[in-house]
Amino acid sequence: MQKLVKFFIFLSLNILAPFIFADSYVIENHKLQVEKKKFGKEVVNIQTVCIDGYKFIITANSVVQFYEESDGLPMPAPCYSK
Repeated sequence: MQKLVKFFIFLSLNILAPFIFADSYVIENHKLQVEKKKFGKEVVNIQTVCIDGYKFIITANSVVQFYEESDGLPMPAPCYSK
């Protein structure tokens, strides 16, 4: 019985997943030229994006959220609408 309930929850979440949207847009786009010891020069694309009102940095293989200090505590950095 529990397997049936878990399967139903899994199925309902997968059916509803395509209808869940996040507000996102690109704030800045940069290309950096980096020197590697073994491979020579490499161009790295770095994007600053706003996802659901918070800033993120995206590179080829990582996503990092911006934080800023507020009253001595780290808080997610908000981004403002276009």
